[in-house]
Amino acid sequence: MNKADSLKGMFQKLAQSGTDLIIGTVISENPLRVQALNDDKLIVRPTVPGRLSDLKIGEHVHLLVVNNGKKYYVLDRR
Repeated sequence: MNKADSLKGMFQKLAQSGTDLIIGTVISENPLRVQALNDDKLIVRPTVPGRLSDLKIGEHVHLLVVNNGKKYYVLDRR
């Protein structure tokens, strides 16, 4: 596996394109909406992996912010 195909390589590439990691609170289940912990105005509808499809209101999650805030991915529960 070359560097471009590795997980490390992927994160290094993302880090150069405006990524961040934030913590959010689930405020709605259907549709899923997450509010950033330190920014009451930032409410997003993130992409969620199947293993985390049962998120409940009030749970805290780690969000990967990609493309300078244009995409959000739930990485895991906090």
